[in-house]
Amino acid sequence: MWCCKLCSTSVSKRFQILKHLRLKHSILGLRHSYPCIYSHCPCTFKTWGGLRTHLSRAHNAKPSRTVEHGILTCPSCPESHISTSREYFLHINKHLKRLETVDCVYKNCSFKTNVYGTFQTHKNRKHSTCTLRDFKNEIVKRTEFTSDHDLSEESADEGPSDLHSEAGLVSENLEEAVVKNLALVLLKLEVFSHVPTSAIDHLLEGLHFLLTTSSLPLTNSLTLAVLKEHNIEVTASLVSELCTALYSENPLLKSIAKGGSLETSFKRKKFYYDKFNVVVPEEYVLEEKTNKTFQYIPLLKLLEQLLQRKDIIGKLVDNYKSGLSNSQLLM
Repeated sequence: MWCCKLCSTSVSKRFQILKHLRLKHSILGLRHSYPCIYSHCPCTFKTWGGLRTHLSRAHNAKPSRTVEHGILTCPSCPESHISTSREYFLHINKHLKRLETVDCVYKNCSFKTNVYGTFQTHKNRKHSTCTLRDFKNEIVKRTEFTSDHDLSEESADEGPSDLHSEAGLVSENLEEAVVKNLALVLLKLEVFSHVPTSAIDHLLEGLHFLLTTSSLPLTNSLTLAVLKEHNIEVTASLVSELCTALYSENPLLKSIAKGGSLETSFKRKKFYYDKFNVVVPEEYVLEEKTNKTFQYIPLLKLLEQLLQRKDIIGKLVDNYKSGLSNSQLLM
């Protein structure tokens, strides 16, 4: 079973937990990081691409094959969250480049050096066939598991297609995911880049024009050309009707069109509040004549939103338990 680190969801396949992260926790990356989906791996990533790269490099499991991973610790510094041997040697190289003496990491080997080239030569000559199993016990803590997914499922979580296919996933969820990701981009523009809402209104208006009125004739001609290339005879009116339907039902275009959920600043704020649990600042008028106002973030509402996140509750509980154990030691 694969368990989500952010909520109580459990699924049976790896590609399903990735789909769950992308669809249900799409707000990640705004302020919080994507956690690695493997329970024993402590790594987190600021972007979805960073998580995918990590999975392909550190957890690239093959069907019906036992794959070994570990949490590696460096004996020369406090670093203790390295998950692969490749990352470990990249870390060790930093010590060598500072001319720090490093011991060989493999069992029954007493070699040590502070020269980068000498260390690499020794590793290639004496330990070229060694694996993670041959690391010294004080360096690596191993965890073994067997992959439970086939190649078709593995390919489903790689690349942009991860939002386009999943058994039992209804189209409404896909449409909502597209709109939420667009809303997240717009929210980042407002919060991080301080883009005025009026500028975003103009941007969306121009974007809608470019993707519909301006692009529709080009789409019609390209579609007709492709169909003719494959010896499919259709009328121009049918192609026009097909392209118009595709544009009119596009969830991204529907959300920014007239009446869409992201059309105006007011609708976008309501969407942010409903979908992302954004705490809206409150404004008070101090002097009506001079139009002096005061804005603040309601702390109680903010704390309420934060304490609804299971990852934050988990960290608070861990910190509390750690504090109790430290106080018991002092006593």
